[in-house]
Amino acid sequence: MKVFFIFMFFSYSLFAKETFILSIYSYHEELITDLIYALMVTVIVGSSTFIWYLYRSRRIIAKREADLVSISINLNKAQELSHLGNWVWDIKANTLWWSNEVYRIFGLIPQEFKATYEAFLERVHPDDREEVQAAINYAMTNHTEYSIVHRLIKMDGTIRYVHEEGSVDYEEPVKMNGTVQDITETFEKEEALLLQAQIFDAVQDSILVYDFDGKFIYLNENAWKTRGYTREEMMGMNISEIDINCNPKKRNAMMNQLKEVGYMKARVDHLCKNGNRLPVEMYVKHITLNKKSYILGSVRDISEQLIAQKEIEKFSKAVDQIDDSVLMTDRMGTITYVNQAFCDHTGFSREEAVGNNPRMLKSGQHDIDFFKNLWKIILHGDVFRVTLVNKKKNGDLFYENLTITPLKDENGDITGFVYTGKDVTSETMMNQEMERIATIDKLTGVFNRHKFEELYALESERSRRFSQPLSLILIDIDHFKNVNDTYGHDIGDKVLQLLVKIVQKNIRQIDIFARWGGEEFLVLSPSTNFENIQILAEKLRLAIAEAEFPEISHITISQGVSVFEEKDTFSELFKRADKGLYYAKEHGRNQVGITVK
Repeated sequence: MKVFFIFMFFSYSLFAKETFILSIYSYHEELITDLIYALMVTVIVGSSTFIWYLYRSRRIIAKREADLVSISINLNKAQELSHLGNWVWDIKANTLWWSNEVYRIFGLIPQEFKATYEAFLERVHPDDREEVQAAINYAMTNHTEYSIVHRLIKMDGTIRYVHEEGSVDYEEPVKMNGTVQDITETFEKEEALLLQAQIFDAVQDSILVYDFDGKFIYLNENAWKTRGYTREEMMGMNISEIDINCNPKKRNAMMNQLKEVGYMKARVDHLCKNGNRLPVEMYVKHITLNKKSYILGSVRDISEQLIAQKEIEKFSKAVDQIDDSVLMTDRMGTITYVNQAFCDHTGFSREEAVGNNPRMLKSGQHDIDFFKNLWKIILHGDVFRVTLVNKKKNGDLFYENLTITPLKDENGDITGFVYTGKDVTSETMMNQEMERIATIDKLTGVFNRHKFEELYALESERSRRFSQPLSLILIDIDHFKNVNDTYGHDIGDKVLQLLVKIVQKNIRQIDIFARWGGEEFLVLSPSTNFENIQILAEKLRLAIAEAEFPEISHITISQGVSVFEEKDTFSELFKRADKGLYYAKEHGRNQVGITVK
Protein backbone atom coordinates (compact mmCIF):
# COMPACT_ATOMS: atom_id res chain seq x y z
CA MET A 1 0.00 0.00 0.00
CA LYS A 2 2.88 2.32 0.89
CA VAL A 3 4.59 1.49 -2.42
CA PHE A 4 1.47 2.48 -4.28
CA PHE A 5 1.27 5.87 -2.63
CA ILE A 6 4.96 6.50 -3.23
CA PHE A 7 4.49 5.58 -6.86
CA MET A 8 1.54 7.89 -7.18
CA PHE A 9 3.46 10.66 -5.54
CA PHE A 10 6.35 10.08 -7.90
CA SER A 11 4.04 10.11 -10.89
CA TYR A 12 2.50 13.32 -9.78
CA SER A 13 5.87 14.87 -9.33
CA LEU A 14 6.86 13.85 -12.82
CA PHE A 15 3.79 15.39 -14.32
CA ALA A 16 4.27 18.50 -12.28
CA LYS A 17 7.70 18.95 -13.64
CA GLU A 18 6.46 19.30 -17.14
CA THR A 19 9.40 21.35 -18.32
CA PHE A 20 11.87 18.83 -17.02
CA ILE A 21 10.11 15.98 -18.71
CA LEU A 22 9.81 17.81 -22.01
CA SER A 23 13.48 18.54 -22.00
CA ILE A 24 14.35 14.94 -21.38
CA TYR A 25 11.71 13.79 -23.84
CA SER A 26 13.31 15.78 -26.62
CA TYR A 27 16.55 13.87 -26.22
CA HIS A 28 15.16 10.45 -25.30
CA GLU A 29 11.72 10.34 -26.89
CA GLU A 30 11.47 6.56 -27.33
CA LEU A 31 12.78 5.77 -23.87
CA ILE A 32 10.47 8.19 -22.16
CA THR A 33 7.45 7.03 -24.12
CA ASP A 34 8.05 3.46 -22.93
CA LEU A 35 8.53 4.69 -19.41
CA ILE A 36 5.25 6.60 -19.49
CA TYR A 37 3.40 3.56 -20.82
CA ALA A 38 4.93 1.46 -18.07
CA LEU A 39 3.91 3.95 -15.45
CA MET A 40 0.35 4.11 -16.77
CA VAL A 41 0.06 0.34 -16.71
CA THR A 42 1.44 0.27 -13.20
CA VAL A 43 -1.06 2.91 -12.08
CA ILE A 44 -3.96 1.01 -13.62
CA VAL A 45 -2.91 -2.34 -12.17
CA GLY A 46 -2.20 -0.84 -8.74
CA SER A 47 -5.51 1.00 -8.66
CA SER A 48 -7.38 -2.15 -9.65
CA THR A 49 -5.51 -4.14 -7.04
CA PHE A 50 -6.31 -1.54 -4.37
CA ILE A 51 -9.98 -1.45 -5.32
CA TRP A 52 -10.20 -5.29 -5.29
CA TYR A 53 -8.41 -5.42 -1.93
CA LEU A 54 -10.70 -2.78 -0.47
CA TYR A 55 -13.83 -4.61 -1.73
CA ARG A 56 -12.59 -7.94 -0.38
CA SER A 57 -11.81 -6.42 3.01
CA ARG A 58 -15.24 -4.89 3.29
CA ARG A 59 -16.88 -8.24 2.41
CA ILE A 60 -14.81 -10.00 5.06
CA ILE A 61 -15.70 -7.36 7.62
CA ALA A 62 -19.40 -7.52 6.69
CA LYS A 63 -19.33 -11.34 6.92
CA ARG A 64 -17.64 -11.21 10.29
CA GLU A 65 -20.15 -8.62 11.49
CA ALA A 66 -23.00 -10.83 10.24
CA ASP A 67 -21.40 -13.86 11.95
CA LEU A 68 -21.09 -11.89 15.16
CA VAL A 69 -24.73 -10.80 14.93
CA SER A 70 -25.78 -14.40 14.23
CA ILE A 71 -23.65 -15.63 17.12
CA SER A 72 -25.15 -12.94 19.35
CA ILE A 73 -28.68 -13.85 18.29
CA ASN A 74 -28.02 -17.57 18.77
CA LEU A 75 -26.37 -16.87 22.12
CA ASN A 76 -29.36 -14.79 23.25
CA LYS A 77 -31.71 -17.52 22.02
CA ALA A 78 -29.70 -20.18 23.80
CA GLN A 79 -29.68 -18.11 26.99
CA GLU A 80 -33.42 -17.53 26.69
CA LEU A 81 -34.12 -21.23 26.21
CA SER A 82 -31.90 -22.26 29.10
CA HIS A 83 -32.93 -19.27 31.24
CA LEU A 84 -29.21 -18.68 31.71
CA GLY A 85 -27.71 -15.20 31.44
CA ASN A 86 -24.19 -13.91 32.00
CA TRP A 87 -22.90 -10.79 33.69
CA VAL A 88 -19.72 -8.86 34.36
CA TRP A 89 -19.21 -6.67 37.42
CA ASP A 90 -16.49 -4.03 37.37
CA ILE A 91 -15.97 -3.92 41.11
CA LYS A 92 -13.98 -0.67 41.25
CA ALA A 93 -16.25 1.27 38.88
CA ASN A 94 -19.33 -0.49 40.39
CA THR A 95 -20.87 -1.10 36.98
CA LEU A 96 -22.67 -4.21 35.92
CA TRP A 97 -23.02 -5.52 32.40
CA TRP A 98 -25.93 -7.89 31.95
CA SER A 99 -26.87 -9.99 28.97
CA ASN A 100 -30.41 -9.66 27.66
CA GLU A 101 -31.44 -12.85 29.43
CA VAL A 102 -30.41 -11.44 32.81
CA TYR A 103 -32.74 -8.51 32.23
CA ARG A 104 -35.51 -10.96 31.25
CA ILE A 105 -34.93 -13.04 34.37
CA PHE A 106 -35.16 -9.95 36.56
CA GLY A 107 -38.14 -8.63 34.61
CA LEU A 108 -36.33 -5.39 33.72
CA ILE A 109 -35.94 -3.26 30.60
CA PRO A 110 -32.27 -2.40 29.85
CA GLN A 111 -33.05 1.15 28.76
CA GLU A 112 -34.95 1.84 31.98
CA PHE A 113 -32.61 0.23 34.49
CA LYS A 114 -29.10 1.16 35.48
CA ALA A 115 -27.34 -2.03 36.54
CA THR A 116 -25.27 -1.54 39.70
CA TYR A 117 -24.41 -3.78 42.62
CA GLU A 118 -26.87 -1.88 44.86
CA ALA A 119 -29.60 -2.03 42.22
CA PHE A 120 -29.04 -5.79 41.95
CA LEU A 121 -29.38 -6.20 45.73
CA GLU A 122 -32.66 -4.28 45.64
CA ARG A 123 -34.15 -7.03 43.47
CA VAL A 124 -32.93 -9.81 45.80
CA HIS A 125 -35.61 -11.05 48.22
CA PRO A 126 -35.15 -9.25 51.59
CA ASP A 127 -34.91 -12.57 53.43
CA ASP A 128 -32.05 -13.71 51.14
CA ARG A 129 -30.19 -10.41 50.78
CA GLU A 130 -27.81 -10.87 53.72
CA GLU A 131 -26.93 -14.39 52.60
CA VAL A 132 -26.16 -13.20 49.04
CA GLN A 133 -23.88 -10.41 50.31
CA ALA A 134 -22.07 -12.84 52.60
CA ALA A 135 -21.49 -15.30 49.70
CA ILE A 136 -20.05 -12.53 47.47
CA ASN A 137 -17.78 -11.22 50.22
CA TYR A 138 -16.57 -14.73 51.02
CA ALA A 139 -15.73 -15.46 47.39
CA MET A 140 -13.79 -12.20 47.04
CA THR A 141 -11.94 -12.57 50.35
CA ASN A 142 -11.01 -16.23 49.98
CA HIS A 143 -10.48 -16.27 46.20
CA THR A 144 -13.13 -18.95 45.75
CA GLU A 145 -15.99 -19.50 43.36
CA TYR A 146 -19.25 -17.68 44.07
CA SER A 147 -22.30 -19.96 43.98
CA ILE A 148 -25.71 -19.48 45.59
CA VAL A 149 -29.42 -20.18 45.11
CA HIS A 150 -31.69 -17.33 46.18
CA ARG A 151 -34.99 -15.64 45.47
CA LEU A 152 -35.51 -12.41 43.59
CA ILE A 153 -38.54 -10.17 43.30
CA LYS A 154 -39.48 -9.03 39.82
CA MET A 155 -40.91 -5.60 39.16
CA ASP A 156 -44.43 -7.09 38.93
CA GLY A 157 -44.04 -8.59 42.42
CA THR A 158 -43.64 -12.23 41.39
CA ILE A 159 -40.94 -14.27 43.10
CA ARG A 160 -38.45 -16.37 41.15
CA TYR A 161 -35.66 -18.74 42.23
CA VAL A 162 -32.23 -18.26 40.59
CA HIS A 163 -28.87 -19.97 40.73
CA GLU A 164 -25.90 -17.61 40.50
CA GLU A 165 -22.27 -18.57 39.90
CA GLY A 166 -19.23 -16.40 39.44
CA SER A 167 -15.47 -16.00 39.82
CA VAL A 168 -13.22 -13.00 40.45
CA ASP A 169 -10.61 -11.82 37.91
CA TYR A 170 -8.01 -9.96 39.96
CA GLU A 171 -6.18 -8.37 37.02
CA GLU A 172 -6.84 -4.64 36.77
CA PRO A 173 -9.54 -3.68 36.56
CA VAL A 174 -10.78 -6.25 39.11
CA LYS A 175 -13.93 -7.91 37.80
CA MET A 176 -16.31 -10.67 38.70
CA ASN A 177 -17.68 -12.71 35.81
CA GLY A 178 -20.63 -14.98 36.28
CA THR A 179 -23.94 -16.45 35.24
CA VAL A 180 -27.48 -16.37 36.60
CA GLN A 181 -30.07 -19.05 35.79
CA ASP A 182 -33.80 -19.02 36.47
CA ILE A 183 -34.44 -22.39 38.17
CA THR A 184 -37.95 -21.62 39.44
CA GLU A 185 -39.69 -24.47 37.61
CA THR A 186 -36.96 -26.97 38.48
CA PHE A 187 -36.80 -25.77 42.07
CA GLU A 188 -40.58 -25.97 42.49
CA LYS A 189 -40.68 -29.43 40.93
CA GLU A 190 -37.92 -30.59 43.28
CA GLU A 191 -39.75 -29.04 46.20
CA ALA A 192 -42.98 -30.74 45.10
CA LEU A 193 -41.21 -34.10 44.74
CA LEU A 194 -39.61 -33.64 48.16
CA LEU A 195 -43.00 -32.75 49.62
CA GLN A 196 -44.60 -35.78 47.96
CA ALA A 197 -41.87 -38.01 49.36
CA GLN A 198 -42.42 -36.54 52.83
CA ILE A 199 -46.18 -37.00 52.47
CA PHE A 200 -45.76 -40.62 51.37
CA ASP A 201 -43.39 -41.22 54.28
CA ALA A 202 -45.94 -39.71 56.66
CA VAL A 203 -48.70 -42.00 55.37
CA GLN A 204 -49.43 -44.85 57.76
CA ASP A 205 -50.14 -47.22 54.86
CA SER A 206 -47.31 -48.81 52.90
CA ILE A 207 -46.73 -47.50 49.37
CA LEU A 208 -45.01 -49.98 47.04
CA VAL A 209 -44.17 -49.47 43.38
CA TYR A 210 -42.73 -52.39 41.40
CA ASP A 211 -42.55 -53.56 37.83
CA PHE A 212 -44.34 -56.59 36.41
CA ASP A 213 -41.30 -58.75 37.24
CA GLY A 214 -41.83 -57.86 40.91
CA LYS A 215 -38.73 -55.66 41.29
CA PHE A 216 -39.27 -52.70 43.63
CA ILE A 217 -38.60 -49.22 42.26
CA TYR A 218 -40.06 -47.20 45.17
CA LEU A 219 -40.94 -47.81 48.81
CA ASN A 220 -42.14 -45.31 51.36
CA GLU A 221 -40.75 -45.39 54.88
CA ASN A 222 -43.65 -47.35 56.33
CA ALA A 223 -43.19 -50.12 53.74
CA TRP A 224 -39.74 -51.23 54.88
CA LYS A 225 -39.96 -50.24 58.54
CA THR A 226 -43.13 -52.21 59.34
CA ARG A 227 -41.57 -55.31 57.81
CA GLY A 228 -38.30 -54.94 59.72
CA TYR A 229 -36.01 -54.24 56.74
CA THR A 230 -33.78 -51.34 55.81
CA ARG A 231 -34.69 -49.47 52.68
CA GLU A 232 -31.68 -50.90 50.86
CA GLU A 233 -32.52 -54.47 51.89
CA MET A 234 -36.10 -54.32 50.73
CA MET A 235 -35.28 -52.41 47.52
CA GLY A 236 -33.05 -55.35 46.60
CA MET A 237 -35.89 -57.84 47.07
CA ASN A 238 -38.79 -59.01 44.92
CA ILE A 239 -42.49 -58.74 45.76
CA SER A 240 -42.69 -62.52 45.60
CA GLU A 241 -40.34 -62.71 48.62
CA ILE A 242 -42.75 -60.54 50.63
CA ASP A 243 -46.15 -61.74 49.44
CA ILE A 244 -46.25 -65.30 50.74
CA ASN A 245 -49.87 -66.03 49.76
CA CYS A 246 -49.33 -65.97 46.03
CA ASN A 247 -47.84 -68.91 44.14
CA PRO A 248 -46.50 -68.25 40.62
CA LYS A 249 -49.74 -69.38 38.96
CA LYS A 250 -51.88 -67.15 41.15
CA ARG A 251 -49.46 -64.24 40.68
CA ASN A 252 -49.62 -64.55 36.89
CA ALA A 253 -53.40 -64.53 37.04
CA MET A 254 -53.30 -61.37 39.17
CA MET A 255 -50.89 -59.69 36.75
CA ASN A 256 -53.13 -60.52 33.80
CA GLN A 257 -56.14 -59.16 35.66
CA LEU A 258 -54.24 -55.96 36.38
CA LYS A 259 -53.36 -55.52 32.72
CA GLU A 260 -56.97 -56.08 31.67
CA VAL A 261 -58.93 -54.30 34.40
CA GLY A 262 -56.31 -51.85 35.66
CA TYR A 263 -56.80 -52.39 39.38
CA MET A 264 -57.65 -54.98 42.01
CA LYS A 265 -58.06 -55.45 45.75
CA ALA A 266 -56.92 -58.41 47.81
CA ARG A 267 -56.10 -59.60 51.33
CA VAL A 268 -52.71 -61.26 51.70
CA ASP A 269 -49.98 -61.91 54.27
CA HIS A 270 -46.58 -60.23 54.03
CA LEU A 271 -43.49 -61.90 55.43
CA CYS A 272 -41.48 -59.76 57.85
CA LYS A 273 -37.73 -60.03 58.35
CA ASN A 274 -38.22 -61.71 61.74
CA GLY A 275 -40.44 -64.38 60.16
CA ASN A 276 -43.76 -63.02 61.41
CA ARG A 277 -46.74 -62.71 59.09
CA LEU A 278 -48.31 -59.30 58.60
CA PRO A 279 -51.96 -59.47 57.41
CA VAL A 280 -52.56 -56.67 54.91
CA GLU A 281 -55.18 -55.41 52.52
CA MET A 282 -53.75 -54.40 49.16
CA TYR A 283 -55.20 -52.04 46.60
CA VAL A 284 -53.02 -52.25 43.48
CA LYS A 285 -53.27 -50.31 40.26
CA HIS A 286 -51.64 -50.62 36.86
CA ILE A 287 -49.80 -47.39 35.94
CA THR A 288 -47.71 -46.39 32.92
CA LEU A 289 -44.66 -44.13 33.07
CA ASN A 290 -42.49 -43.37 30.03
CA LYS A 291 -44.23 -46.19 28.16
CA LYS A 292 -43.25 -48.66 30.90
CA SER A 293 -45.77 -50.56 33.00
CA TYR A 294 -45.62 -50.58 36.79
CA ILE A 295 -47.79 -51.62 39.71
CA LEU A 296 -48.68 -49.09 42.39
CA GLY A 297 -49.78 -50.72 45.61
CA SER A 298 -51.38 -49.10 48.65
CA VAL A 299 -51.06 -51.64 51.45
CA ARG A 300 -52.75 -51.34 54.84
CA ASP A 301 -51.90 -53.30 57.98
CA ILE A 302 -55.17 -54.90 59.07
CA SER A 303 -53.87 -56.92 62.02
CA GLU A 304 -55.60 -54.63 64.54
CA GLN A 305 -58.70 -54.59 62.37
CA LEU A 306 -58.85 -58.39 62.36
CA ILE A 307 -58.46 -58.46 66.14
CA ALA A 308 -61.21 -55.86 66.46
CA GLN A 309 -63.42 -57.84 64.09
CA LYS A 310 -63.02 -60.93 66.25
CA GLU A 311 -63.95 -58.91 69.32
CA ILE A 312 -66.92 -57.43 67.50
CA GLU A 313 -68.03 -60.92 66.47
CA LYS A 314 -67.89 -62.00 70.11
CA PHE A 315 -69.76 -58.88 71.14
CA SER A 316 -72.31 -59.37 68.37
CA LYS A 317 -72.99 -62.95 69.41
CA ALA A 318 -73.44 -61.86 73.02
CA VAL A 319 -75.66 -58.90 72.09
CA ASP A 320 -77.79 -61.11 69.86
CA GLN A 321 -78.64 -63.22 72.91
CA ILE A 322 -80.27 -60.37 74.86
CA ASP A 323 -83.87 -59.22 74.41
CA ASP A 324 -83.16 -55.46 74.35
CA SER A 325 -82.72 -53.71 71.01
CA VAL A 326 -79.16 -52.58 70.27
CA LEU A 327 -78.41 -50.19 67.43
CA MET A 328 -75.11 -48.50 66.55
CA THR A 329 -74.58 -45.48 64.30
CA ASP A 330 -71.70 -43.35 63.12
CA ARG A 331 -71.39 -39.70 64.16
CA MET A 332 -73.82 -38.60 61.42
CA GLY A 333 -76.50 -41.04 62.57
CA THR A 334 -76.11 -43.69 59.86
CA ILE A 335 -76.86 -47.15 61.26
CA THR A 336 -73.84 -49.48 61.22
CA TYR A 337 -75.17 -52.37 63.35
CA VAL A 338 -78.40 -53.77 64.78
CA ASN A 339 -78.86 -56.90 66.86
CA GLN A 340 -81.46 -59.59 66.31
CA ALA A 341 -83.73 -58.24 69.07
CA PHE A 342 -84.01 -54.96 67.15
CA CYS A 343 -85.16 -56.87 64.09
CA ASP A 344 -87.63 -58.92 66.15
CA HIS A 345 -89.15 -55.89 67.91
CA THR A 346 -89.34 -53.49 64.94
CA GLY A 347 -89.91 -55.84 62.01
CA PHE A 348 -86.98 -54.38 60.03
CA SER A 349 -84.29 -56.75 58.76
CA ARG A 350 -80.57 -56.07 59.20
CA GLU A 351 -80.28 -55.30 55.49
CA GLU A 352 -83.08 -52.72 55.75
CA ALA A 353 -81.64 -51.11 58.88
CA VAL A 354 -77.86 -50.92 58.21
CA GLY A 355 -77.09 -47.84 56.14
CA ASN A 356 -80.42 -46.29 57.09
CA ASN A 357 -81.13 -43.75 59.85
CA PRO A 358 -82.96 -44.21 63.20
CA ARG A 359 -85.57 -41.78 61.91
CA MET A 360 -87.00 -44.86 60.17
CA LEU A 361 -88.63 -45.53 63.56
CA LYS A 362 -90.06 -42.01 63.89
CA SER A 363 -93.69 -42.09 65.03
CA GLY A 364 -94.60 -38.43 64.65
CA GLN A 365 -95.49 -38.28 68.35
CA HIS A 366 -92.53 -36.02 69.22
CA ASP A 367 -91.96 -32.49 67.92
CA ILE A 368 -88.80 -30.97 66.43
CA ASP A 369 -87.78 -29.43 69.76
CA PHE A 370 -87.61 -32.91 71.26
CA PHE A 371 -85.08 -34.07 68.66
CA LYS A 372 -83.11 -30.81 68.82
CA ASN A 373 -82.69 -31.36 72.54
CA LEU A 374 -81.74 -35.01 71.95
CA TRP A 375 -78.94 -34.10 69.50
CA LYS A 376 -77.76 -31.24 71.68
CA ILE A 377 -77.24 -33.61 74.60
CA ILE A 378 -75.53 -36.49 72.77
CA LEU A 379 -73.29 -34.23 70.65
CA HIS A 380 -72.15 -32.67 73.92
CA GLY A 381 -71.00 -36.15 74.88
CA ASP A 382 -73.69 -36.85 77.47
CA VAL A 383 -75.97 -39.88 77.77
CA PHE A 384 -79.61 -39.31 76.76
CA ARG A 385 -82.40 -41.32 78.42
CA VAL A 386 -86.10 -41.11 77.62
CA THR A 387 -89.26 -43.14 77.17
CA LEU A 388 -90.61 -42.37 73.72
CA VAL A 389 -93.07 -43.63 71.16
CA ASN A 390 -91.54 -45.35 68.10
CA LYS A 391 -93.11 -46.99 65.07
CA LYS A 392 -92.58 -50.51 63.76
CA LYS A 393 -92.27 -51.45 60.10
CA ASN A 394 -95.95 -52.40 59.97
CA GLY A 395 -96.99 -49.01 61.38
CA ASP A 396 -97.74 -50.15 64.95
CA LEU A 397 -96.66 -47.74 67.67
CA PHE A 398 -94.72 -48.96 70.67
CA TYR A 399 -93.23 -47.45 73.80
CA GLU A 400 -89.48 -47.81 74.30
CA ASN A 401 -87.15 -46.97 77.16
CA LEU A 402 -84.27 -45.58 75.11
CA THR A 403 -80.69 -44.85 76.14
CA ILE A 404 -78.29 -43.19 73.68
CA THR A 405 -74.61 -43.33 74.64
CA PRO A 406 -71.93 -41.43 72.66
CA LEU A 407 -68.88 -43.48 71.57
CA LYS A 408 -65.55 -41.63 71.90
CA ASP A 409 -62.02 -42.25 70.64
CA GLU A 410 -58.80 -41.90 72.62
CA ASN A 411 -58.88 -38.12 72.10
CA GLY A 412 -62.40 -37.81 73.46
CA ASP A 413 -63.90 -37.08 70.05
CA ILE A 414 -67.32 -38.58 69.33
CA THR A 415 -67.14 -41.28 66.65
CA GLY A 416 -70.65 -42.71 66.91
CA PHE A 417 -73.56 -43.65 69.16
CA VAL A 418 -75.02 -46.78 70.76
CA TYR A 419 -78.80 -46.96 71.13
CA THR A 420 -80.21 -49.51 73.59
CA GLY A 421 -83.97 -49.83 73.82
CA LYS A 422 -86.43 -51.87 75.84
CA ASP A 423 -90.00 -52.32 74.62
CA VAL A 424 -92.17 -51.15 77.54
CA THR A 425 -95.47 -50.87 75.69
CA SER A 426 -97.35 -53.21 78.02
CA GLU A 427 -95.98 -51.60 81.17
CA THR A 428 -96.55 -48.07 79.86
CA MET A 429 -100.12 -48.71 78.82
CA MET A 430 -100.84 -50.38 82.14
CA ASN A 431 -99.35 -47.43 84.01
CA GLN A 432 -101.33 -45.02 81.86
CA GLU A 433 -104.51 -46.90 82.60
CA MET A 434 -103.74 -46.93 86.32
CA GLU A 435 -102.99 -43.22 86.18
CA ARG A 436 -106.22 -42.61 84.28
CA ILE A 437 -108.16 -44.57 86.86
CA ALA A 438 -106.45 -42.67 89.64
CA THR A 439 -107.13 -39.25 88.11
CA ILE A 440 -110.32 -39.64 86.02
CA ASP A 441 -113.88 -40.04 87.20
CA LYS A 442 -114.92 -43.42 85.91
CA LEU A 443 -118.54 -42.50 85.08
CA THR A 444 -118.08 -39.12 83.36
CA GLY A 445 -114.46 -39.25 82.13
CA VAL A 446 -113.52 -35.87 83.65
CA PHE A 447 -110.95 -35.26 86.39
CA ASN A 448 -111.75 -36.56 89.86
CA ARG A 449 -111.39 -34.64 93.12
CA HIS A 450 -107.81 -35.78 93.74
CA LYS A 451 -106.56 -34.67 90.32
CA PHE A 452 -108.46 -31.39 90.56
CA GLU A 453 -106.73 -30.50 93.83
CA GLU A 454 -103.36 -31.31 92.23
CA LEU A 455 -104.06 -29.08 89.20
CA TYR A 456 -105.45 -26.33 91.42
CA ALA A 457 -102.14 -26.18 93.31
CA LEU A 458 -100.28 -25.57 90.03
CA GLU A 459 -102.73 -22.95 88.74
CA SER A 460 -102.92 -21.02 92.02
CA GLU A 461 -99.11 -20.84 92.18
CA ARG A 462 -99.01 -19.59 88.57
CA SER A 463 -101.67 -16.99 89.42
CA ARG A 464 -99.62 -15.70 92.34
CA ARG A 465 -96.37 -15.61 90.36
CA PHE A 466 -97.71 -13.80 87.30
CA SER A 467 -100.56 -11.85 88.98
CA GLN A 468 -103.12 -13.47 86.69
CA PRO A 469 -106.80 -13.86 87.70
CA LEU A 470 -108.20 -17.29 88.55
CA SER A 471 -111.89 -18.08 89.09
CA LEU A 472 -113.96 -21.03 90.25
CA ILE A 473 -117.52 -22.25 89.42
CA LEU A 474 -119.34 -24.77 91.65
CA ILE A 475 -122.18 -26.53 89.74
CA ASP A 476 -125.03 -28.50 91.34
CA ILE A 477 -127.94 -30.21 89.49
CA ASP A 478 -131.28 -29.05 90.83
CA HIS A 479 -133.47 -31.79 92.32
CA PHE A 480 -131.14 -34.55 91.10
CA LYS A 481 -132.31 -36.85 93.93
CA ASN A 482 -135.82 -36.79 92.41
CA VAL A 483 -134.33 -37.89 89.06
CA ASN A 484 -132.72 -40.93 90.65
CA ASP A 485 -135.79 -41.74 92.70
CA THR A 486 -138.22 -41.30 89.82
CA TYR A 487 -136.26 -42.64 86.82
CA GLY A 488 -133.64 -44.80 88.46
CA HIS A 489 -129.87 -44.51 88.75
CA ASP A 490 -129.20 -45.60 85.15
CA ILE A 491 -131.07 -42.56 83.87
CA GLY A 492 -129.35 -40.47 86.51
CA ASP A 493 -125.96 -41.65 85.23
CA LYS A 494 -126.93 -40.70 81.64
CA VAL A 495 -127.97 -37.26 82.84
CA LEU A 496 -124.54 -36.76 84.42
CA GLN A 497 -122.75 -37.92 81.26
CA LEU A 498 -124.77 -35.63 78.98
CA LEU A 499 -124.31 -32.67 81.32
CA VAL A 500 -120.53 -33.22 81.18
CA LYS A 501 -120.57 -33.14 77.38
CA ILE A 502 -122.56 -29.88 77.35
CA VAL A 503 -120.19 -28.22 79.79
CA GLN A 504 -117.11 -29.40 77.88
CA LYS A 505 -118.47 -27.83 74.66
CA ASN A 506 -118.85 -24.47 76.36
CA ILE A 507 -115.54 -24.12 78.22
CA ARG A 508 -111.97 -23.62 76.97
CA GLN A 509 -109.25 -26.26 76.74
CA ILE A 510 -107.29 -24.52 79.46
CA ASP A 511 -110.28 -24.65 81.83
CA ILE A 512 -110.11 -27.51 84.32
CA PHE A 513 -113.36 -29.49 84.69
CA ALA A 514 -113.83 -32.08 87.43
CA ARG A 515 -116.57 -34.08 89.19
CA TRP A 516 -116.44 -33.05 92.83
CA GLY A 517 -118.87 -35.68 94.06
CA GLY A 518 -122.41 -36.92 93.38
CA GLU A 519 -124.10 -34.30 91.20
CA GLU A 520 -121.54 -31.51 91.98
CA PHE A 521 -118.92 -30.34 89.47
CA LEU A 522 -116.15 -27.72 89.52
CA VAL A 523 -114.78 -25.51 86.72
CA LEU A 524 -111.44 -23.80 87.43
CA SER A 525 -110.91 -21.04 84.87
CA PRO A 526 -107.36 -19.54 84.58
CA SER A 527 -106.91 -15.92 83.39
CA THR A 528 -110.61 -15.21 84.05
CA ASN A 529 -111.69 -12.25 86.18
CA PHE A 530 -114.85 -11.70 88.25
CA GLU A 531 -116.92 -10.27 85.39
CA ASN A 532 -115.99 -12.99 82.89
CA ILE A 533 -116.57 -15.87 85.30
CA GLN A 534 -120.15 -14.65 85.79
CA ILE A 535 -120.62 -14.57 82.02
CA LEU A 536 -119.26 -18.14 81.70
CA ALA A 537 -121.49 -19.41 84.53
CA GLU A 538 -124.56 -17.86 82.94
CA LYS A 539 -123.59 -19.39 79.60
CA LEU A 540 -123.41 -22.84 81.18
CA ARG A 541 -126.74 -22.35 82.99
CA LEU A 542 -128.55 -21.48 79.76
CA ALA A 543 -126.89 -24.33 77.80
CA ILE A 544 -128.07 -26.88 80.40
CA ALA A 545 -131.55 -25.41 80.70
CA GLU A 546 -132.07 -25.47 76.94
CA ALA A 547 -130.70 -29.00 76.41
CA GLU A 548 -132.99 -31.99 75.84
CA PHE A 549 -132.30 -34.85 78.25
CA PRO A 550 -133.68 -38.36 77.45
CA GLU A 551 -136.52 -39.62 79.62
CA ILE A 552 -136.69 -36.49 81.82
CA SER A 553 -136.84 -33.76 79.16
CA HIS A 554 -135.12 -30.86 81.00
CA ILE A 555 -133.02 -30.13 84.06
CA THR A 556 -131.56 -26.98 85.59
CA ILE A 557 -128.43 -26.20 87.55
CA SER A 558 -127.57 -23.82 90.36
CA GLN A 559 -124.05 -22.31 90.52
CA GLY A 560 -121.81 -20.46 92.89
CA VAL A 561 -118.74 -18.49 91.72
CA SER A 562 -115.70 -17.03 93.45
CA VAL A 563 -112.45 -15.32 92.43
CA PHE A 564 -109.01 -16.30 93.75
CA GLU A 565 -107.22 -13.90 96.05
CA GLU A 566 -103.46 -13.96 96.56
CA LYS A 567 -103.55 -15.43 100.07
CA ASP A 568 -106.44 -17.79 99.46
CA THR A 569 -106.29 -21.46 100.26
CA PHE A 570 -108.42 -23.81 98.21
CA SER A 571 -110.75 -24.22 101.19
CA GLU A 572 -111.35 -20.46 101.33
CA LEU A 573 -111.96 -20.19 97.58
CA PHE A 574 -114.32 -23.19 97.65
CA LYS A 575 -116.29 -21.91 100.67
CA ARG A 576 -117.08 -18.64 98.89
CA ALA A 577 -118.30 -20.54 95.80
CA ASP A 578 -120.34 -22.84 98.07
CA LYS A 579 -121.99 -19.82 99.75
CA GLY A 580 -122.93 -18.53 96.32
CA LEU A 581 -124.42 -21.91 95.44
CA TYR A 582 -126.41 -21.92 98.69
CA TYR A 583 -127.68 -18.46 97.90
CA ALA A 584 -128.85 -19.60 94.44
CA LYS A 585 -130.68 -22.58 95.89
CA GLU A 586 -132.31 -20.48 98.61
CA HIS A 587 -133.54 -17.99 96.04
CA GLY A 588 -135.29 -20.34 93.64
CA ARG A 589 -132.48 -22.37 91.99
CA ASN A 590 -131.55 -22.24 88.25
CA GLN A 591 -129.35 -19.20 88.80
CA VAL A 592 -125.80 -18.04 89.59
CA GLY A 593 -125.06 -17.08 93.18
CA ILE A 594 -122.19 -14.70 93.96
CA THR A 595 -120.39 -14.20 97.24
CA VAL A 596 -117.92 -11.32 97.50
CA LYS A 597 -115.12 -11.63 100.06
